Amino acid sequence: MARSLLLSTILLALFATGGSGCAPTHAGRTIGAGVLQLEGNLGGPFLRNLGPPLPAPNLPVGARYGITDRIDASAHLNLLPLSMGGFMALDAAATFALVRHEGRSGPNLATQIGGALLTDFESGARISPTADLAGGYTFGWLTPFAGAEFAVDAWGGRVLGNFFAGLEADIGHWTVAASGVWFTPWFDTYSSVVDYVSPGRMGAVGGLLGLKYRFHLGGEKEGGRE
Repeated sequence: MARSLLLSTILLALFATGGSGCAPTHAGRTIGAGVLQLEGNLGGPFLRNLGPPLPAPNLPVGARYGITDRIDASAHLNLLPLSMGGFMALDAAATFALVRHEGRSGPNLATQIGGALLTDFESGARISPTADLAGGYTFGWLTPFAGAEFAVDAWGGRVLGNFFAGLEADIGHWTVAASGVWFTPWFDTYSSVVDYVSPGRMGAVGGLLGLKYRFHLGGEKEGGRE
């Protein structure tokens, strides 16, 4: 029972720090058929346990592949639980473009469906279903975006949710992203051992930085984003 409670707490912390995908790496956009994208995020809710507010050192890294222009498949390994020792967190998902602009500018809207796996290598593994919806508008090389993501705690049945807004900048084959997030605003942090920066003790606010590098497996394509 204690082990399950610990795993449930870690899952909540990982999702709150982006461990099950964080502010979506697709940001409302699919990457295009035949494109492979290496991606990672750093950050999470701001913590005050050590003094001034600092983001949690969450670090999911992974890859995304464009199956078609409107469908991506992705997977990530979170390095934070590995550093804790005895835990591993993975996520995998499929992203579906509902609206996809043609050319250099236009609106985008995409949903992602997947799951987050957490194991301590002793008491088994649990999978929590995840889903998100994000959209934005691309102005040439710059894309502002916003959205929400949700997960179900496989141990406690709690619904977790993050609400986010940010910017992506395409620079050649690279994309740099930054976003602000309100993590699970209905989660009461009053009795939490972690001192989150929390509006009204509900949820936590934080920030994420992302870096992506993409290339077309079939050869070079013209333009900053394949």
